[in-house]
This record gives sequence, structure tokens and C-alpha cells, in this order.
Amino acid sequence: MEQLLTPIIWLAFTLPVLVLLERWIHRRMHGLIYLLTASQKASIYIYALILLPGVFLHELSHYVTAIMLGVRTGRFSLVPAVQPDGTLRLGFVEFYRGRIPMPIRESLIGGAPFVYGSLAVWAIGRFVFNIPTLIQQPSIDLLISELFRVAKTPDFYFWLYLLFAISNSMLPSPSDRQAWPFLLLTLVTAAVGVYLLGAGDFLLQELATPLSRIFGYLGVAFTLTILVNGVFVVVILLLEGIFGRLLNRRIIYH
Repeated sequence: MEQLLTPIIWLAFTLPVLVLLERWIHRRMHGLIYLLTASQKASIYIYALILLPGVFLHELSHYVTAIMLGVRTGRFSLVPAVQPDGTLRLGFVEFYRGRIPMPIRESLIGGAPFVYGSLAVWAIGRFVFNIPTLIQQPSIDLLISELFRVAKTPDFYFWLYLLFAISNSMLPSPSDRQAWPFLLLTLVTAAVGVYLLGAGDFLLQELATPLSRIFGYLGVAFTLTILVNGVFVVVILLLEGIFGRLLNRRIIYH
């Protein structure tokens, strides 16, 4: 249990920070582009173009997972569009639910971008930036000390941009999360059943090592994403301040 505790705490801290950073970046990056173009339509398409690699991976993960689960798919689109409720949709994949509800499969399809995106971020960190594959005792200091070496990676700015686009497109949208309550209820019911049967300690002991590795991988991926997004937060703020003064414009966020 002790080997699980540190990765779980690390994950519990980094995931909320990642969510808040993604929301901030989406909001302020769209605002910055609108500040520069003074055109709502142009800002939407430029914004979507910047995030295109991440949006492509997001929708592709839906599509591939649906096919793997035997769900019939329809259209695949990367064209941005403003929805009736005012939200912006950067892409979509159609799949057919059929007559019989399939909440577990819908939950897996909806959560696929998070899994594929996390794997992509981890893979870039491991195989491109050569960050350790597993940190048994996670340390932010270790990752920060690697930054100077990572900056010397060939095509560093390309990979930095790719990390930015993927990490800010991998979180599930509200429509992706529609079936999650049922999945959560199923998991809780299964956990209670295992506990009542007295198999909880045995399963926890058997799963401790693989779970600690999985959480360790996610912790590395999320921390790397937070560091990358932190750089872009500074860049966005600087550009917003500079061009706001030069153009004598200001974006008001509600």
C-alpha cells in the first residue's frame, strides 16, 4: 500500500492543476487571437488550427476505440463550429448507440482521448526528451533539473508545440462524460462486492505494483504537461499585454 500512496498523492495534485490550466489556456488563447484579429470567425479557425494535432488525436481516439468495441461509426470531422449554447466544438466523431443502451462502452469511448493523450505525452517525454520512464519516488525537483538538458533536444520547439496541442485537447468534453456516472456506479458496486467477499486485501496486494507504475507514468505525463503549459501561460500573458497596448484593445473575460 505504501508504494501506491506517493503516486496517488502526486496524481491527485497534478490532475486538478492540469484541468484548471487547460481551461485557462483555452479561454485566454482564444481571447488573444480575437484581440489580434478583431474577428470572431477568424479567431475560431486560427484557434482550432493551433490545436489541430491534439484535436486530431482526440477524435481519432474516439474513432479507434469505438471500432475496437464493435460500435458502428459515422462521420469524422475536424471542422470547428459554434454550438447553439455558445460553446465551441473543435471536432466530432459520430457513432451509433443502437437500440440497447451501452453506457460502459460509451464511457470507454468518451474517456479514450484522456488515455491516448496521456500516453502520447508520456511517450514524447520518454522517447524524445528522455525523461525517466518511471519514478518510484516522484520528485518535481528531478523534472525541473532536466529542463536545461531537454531544451537541447533536436527540434525542441516542434515537440514543445506538439505537447502543448495534445495536452490541451486530451481532457474529455461534457458530451464525452455523459455516461461516466453509470461507469462510476458500476465500479463502486464491484469494489463493494469484492470487499464483502473478503478479497480486497488480496487484490490490493496483487495490483499494488502495476497500479503504482500506471500512476507513476500518469504523474510524469501530467507534471510534464503542467510545466509546458506554465511556459505558455507566461507567453500568452506577455503577448496579451504587449499587443493590447500596441493595438489599444482589451479583452474582457466574463
